[in-house]
Amino acid sequence: MKGLIPAAGFGIRLYPLTLKRPKHLLPILSKPVIFYVIQIFKELGISEIGIVVNQFKDMLIEYIKKLGEKAEIKFHIIKQKEILGLANAVYVSREFIEDDSFLVINGDAILEGNFQKMIDLHKKKKASATLGLVRVPNPWDFGVIELEKNNIIKRIVEKPKKPFSDLASASTFLLEPEIFEVIENLESNYYTREQELTDAISKLVEEGKKCYGYTLDSWIDVGRPWDVLNANMYMLEKMKKRIHIGKNSKILKDTQVRGPVFIGNNTIIEKCAIKSSYIGNNVIFEDSISVENSVIYDNTAISKNSKISNSVIGFGCKIGKNVVFKDTVKEKTVFVKIKGEYVDSQRKKLGAIIGDNIEIKDGSILFPGTKIPS
Repeated sequence: MKGLIPAAGFGIRLYPLTLKRPKHLLPILSKPVIFYVIQIFKELGISEIGIVVNQFKDMLIEYIKKLGEKAEIKFHIIKQKEILGLANAVYVSREFIEDDSFLVINGDAILEGNFQKMIDLHKKKKASATLGLVRVPNPWDFGVIELEKNNIIKRIVEKPKKPFSDLASASTFLLEPEIFEVIENLESNYYTREQELTDAISKLVEEGKKCYGYTLDSWIDVGRPWDVLNANMYMLEKMKKRIHIGKNSKILKDTQVRGPVFIGNNTIIEKCAIKSSYIGNNVIFEDSISVENSVIYDNTAISKNSKISNSVIGFGCKIGKNVVFKDTVKEKTVFVKIKGEYVDSQRKKLGAIIGDNIEIKDGSILFPGTKIPS
């Protein structure tokens, strides 16, 4: 069995965090998102993995090569000339896959589940496709699956206006090579020319092929800025140590740090209050700073008396004195402008999303859902 990680997307919905790096390299507790996906394959004993790349390919390829040397995994770099959807990403991998069964997991997700049981089910049933599923509160944003008895897939509808189920595709697919012929004959979206992999699996269902659903334990699609917060908070909660302090880092007197919190290397924290946050490497804190439920990436400096809550601050930023990150809107969920439209984050608390190398002036007030690009 082989592994396949589609990692060619532009990450537009994650702007400004992805203006200078692919979304698959956004750190979650200091490790890139794609690292956690690769770990799943490694634990399953899958040692040959194809990585489909496009944008920022040099940066991603460099990371993959270094990781491959350490992890003793053979990576195959597969280039997708145009971003034409997940089905196309699978199709351009056909020479790598050859006649093997293969597990596909998107490279921008944090997920958990008994993947070995999923593989065992697939083999036992001699299935053409087995989908990893997860229950979500907003199924209209995903491919929604209806199951019959014995977890047989009855139908799949991509982003339905009126969802008939809360079971969504977790962008995890166990497939057989027969899928390539289906994709080859699949119609593309008239406007985007993209091909949905769920459409190809729907064709298999229509043809009477055996297709099953397998429910995973958890899945966080790191596709929008607030998902970075969700993923970091989820991983923080899983930490055995409630407080992680990196090399050459110190927490000085009169400082309150309540876990879970991850403090990177070369960080000195003095007279601050930190709760449930991720702090990257080389972060500088001045006195009397409050940080709660936030992600602060490497090489960022935060001046005294600033209050940061439910926010994501990119690499190399400078936050001035007395800066306040507000995170609530009269107990309503916070909306964020993405690709020209306001999208409901489904979070009652969401502060600002700050790109890399941004300087915030002294005394600034950042309102909920603010985005500042690099």
